[in-house]
Amino acid sequence: MLTLNGHTRPTLAITVATCILVGVRPLQAADLSPKDAGARYGQAMGTALACRGARLAPAAQRLEAAYAGAALEQFASAATQVAALWRTAMSCEKAREINACRLMMERNCVIAESEIGPQGTALPGLLEYSDDARTADP
Repeated sequence: MLTLNGHTRPTLAITVATCILVGVRPLQAADLSPKDAGARYGQAMGTALACRGARLAPAAQRLEAAYAGAALEQFASAATQVAALWRTAMSCEKAREINACRLMMERNCVIAESEIGPQGTALPGLLEYSDDARTADP
C-alpha cells in the first residue's frame, strides 16, 4: 500500500526475484523497436558520460550496428534525445539545490547500472565498469 496526501492506494511491486520465479527474462535487442533500442543506447551513452567507471560495452556498439536505413534514423534520434537529457541533468543547471541534484545523478547511475549494466534487468550488457574507478575517491 502507498499513502500519498493522506490517501492509501494499493501498489504492485515486481522485483527481479519475482520475474525470475514467473519466467520473465530481460529483453533482448531483437525484442525492441528501433526507437526503444535507441533510447537504451542513449541511456548507456549518458551513463558513460555521467557515472564513474561506466563505459559502453561491445554489446552497445553491436546494438547500434543492427539497424540501417529508416530504422537507424529512428534509433539515432531516440539515442540523441536521451543522451541530451542525461547531459542536461548532469549539469545541474536547473537545479534549485546542487547537492540534491548530485544525489539524483548518483541515483540515476545506480538505476542505469541495474537496468543496462552487466547484470541488468532490462537490456543487460550495454555498460561495463572499471571497478577501480568506481571505488576511487572523487
